[in-house]
Amino acid sequence: MIAAEPTPEVVISLREVALTYWVRAGRVRRRPVEPLKRIDLDIYARESVGIIGRNGCGKTTLLRILAGVMSADRGTVYMRPGLRAAILSLQLGFI
Repeated sequence: MIAAEPTPEVVISLREVALTYWVRAGRVRRRPVEPLKRIDLDIYARESVGIIGRNGCGKTTLLRILAGVMSADRGTVYMRPGLRAAILSLQLGFI
């Protein structure tokens, strides 16, 4: 009998996550800004993840969504219960 390998546990899963908000483009006009467009991401137990990129590319927005400070316009965000508080405490040093 061959033993099946244990499947890694997904602790964070994002599917088609997107966020749009509006900023001023003059006195009256406003324009949409999309820091996140259709993000798919799986993070497994005991993995370390780094988020890197240029200024204004959505790193902090993604961390805020994971921490529950902001909510995504579209898509689904799954987090293992109890994990959100740990992410929020880590994020406080980066905001």
